[in-house]
Amino acid sequence: MKRLFVIGAQRSGTSALVDMLGSLPSVSAHVAKEPNYMLFHRREESYSRLNGPQPMRTYNSSLAGYEAGFQNKFEAEIKLDGSTNYLSSLSACNAIAE
Repeated sequence: MKRLFVIGAQRSGTSALVDMLGSLPSVSAHVAKEPNYMLFHRREESYSRLNGPQPMRTYNSSLAGYEAGFQNKFEAEIKLDGSTNYLSSLSACNAIAE
């Protein structure tokens, strides 16, 4: 199954785009608004913003838990993750690229 990551800035309409794409029969969106799995893929504990390190929440830091969070659609061909915090993390971007 293919993966699609919608990586947008906060307050830029990312959630609306994820909701629209997730309504398509061929797309299985994650049940968490922002699962943030790729932030913790390599045990990254926090990410840096202009005001310093901020602790992040993740839906589930295990791969099995992350995978279980995708909506079960029989006809889905794409798994969709819309975590905006990936934009602020070089290691998340590298994990997505792998």
